[in-house]
Amino acid sequence: MAHLNLTLIHSMPAIPFRSSGLAYQKLWLAFGVSLVLLLLYGSLAPAKALPPLGGSDKFWHAGTYFVVMAYFAQIYTSMRARLFIAVALMVLGVAIEFIQPYVNRQFDWFDALANSIGVAAALLLSLSPLGSILRSVDDRLKRILR
Repeated sequence: MAHLNLTLIHSMPAIPFRSSGLAYQKLWLAFGVSLVLLLLYGSLAPAKALPPLGGSDKFWHAGTYFVVMAYFAQIYTSMRARLFIAVALMVLGVAIEFIQPYVNRQFDWFDALANSIGVAAALLLSLSPLGSILRSVDDRLKRILR
């Protein structure tokens, strides 16, 4: 037990977090971080501090995680990176549910499920031509700002 075998860890390839070569990658990443911060605020702020959104809260859960996943899938285009981000967002969604009782919110497995459905839907969408919309925006912005 004193000798820890790290062979498995060392043999694992690194997650390729190469972007799709966007000209304004730092800008897009800053916007993505803002999306995650909004997600965290909306999930952990007291419910009374949030505006009433109407409709099913599961729709809002799925929609929010869909938007965040779809956005980052535009920046990180390798399937490996996308899967890593998808798993990270799903874990975040579950972790937030465990934290919510400590901030006067309720734990709800169905919220975590809705979050995961949104992530999975965005991951599937990223495989379509819609998975490169940000590339088009980035290219146009690059031409305009020359």
